[in-house]
Amino acid sequence: MTLQESRPRRPCRSNRLWIRLILRSPPGGGGGAVAESVAQSQSGLARKPSASDKAPTASIPGAEVGEPPPKPQESETPLQVFRAGSPSSKQIALTFDDGPHGTITPRILDMLRERQVKATFFVLGDRVKHYEWVLRQIVAEGHEIGNHAYSHRILKFMSNDLIDREIAETQSAIRNAIGYETRLFRPPYGDFRPDTRAVFRKYNLEVILWSVDTLDWKLRNRDKIFNVAINDTHNGSIILCHDIHRATLEAVPDILGSLIAKGYEFVTISQLCGLPPMRLASVSAPPPPPPQTP
Repeated sequence: MTLQESRPRRPCRSNRLWIRLILRSPPGGGGGAVAESVAQSQSGLARKPSASDKAPTASIPGAEVGEPPPKPQESETPLQVFRAGSPSSKQIALTFDDGPHGTITPRILDMLRERQVKATFFVLGDRVKHYEWVLRQIVAEGHEIGNHAYSHRILKFMSNDLIDREIAETQSAIRNAIGYETRLFRPPYGDFRPDTRAVFRKYNLEVILWSVDTLDWKLRNRDKIFNVAINDTHNGSIILCHDIHRATLEAVPDILGSLIAKGYEFVTISQLCGLPPMRLASVSAPPPPPPQTP
């Protein structure tokens, strides 16, 4: 027997401190579990946890020991997104994005008036500030206005604070132009993150997408735009166009004439989706354009 083996083993100082802390811990403070662990370690009985061992959980009413806490109930209903109307009705909605435009939008309004067609215009805030008179003409002729954000940036790459600002500034520009805010919103490119729904709810917005993309932003050709619109439109369709392209302006008369001949009725987004009608500005005649500066 060596000298080291003949000496009696004494608990180290750190173990004695642990025991004192455990003995002084108040009842219910978790000291019992620690004391049991220390006692097992001192007696050589401690073992590695097995795969069947369950981790202790906090005491949550209604939760069993070892079970995960219950998930909180979702208090908000999922955000409703409109892509089309009823497939059983011959009603359809024609929508225009990215305006208003100082010359193209008024000419489209002339075409709509001639055929007694109502449409919905999703406008950009930075353009509204330059063409408030066009916005007033839109609502004076019975069409609807929608919010299309301020600068047409992709929302899913923006923070919710910046998205809030985009929507708020556009709502303010619309209110300054026509006297009230819209409750229709179309995100640029039709894209947004699910967590952005809280911002939409803040402004009581209905998200409106589309079922027919005329691709006028890409094709820039009257005949091609016309063919897409005519071939892809069905009952309840929401048709996407842009009132900033000359090719779209050239295609609109044929699109209107052909779809009307097929028995379709053009209505606003609110009518197509069964939403309450928005207040229209009480203007007896379209306002004149601002005087041209030399």
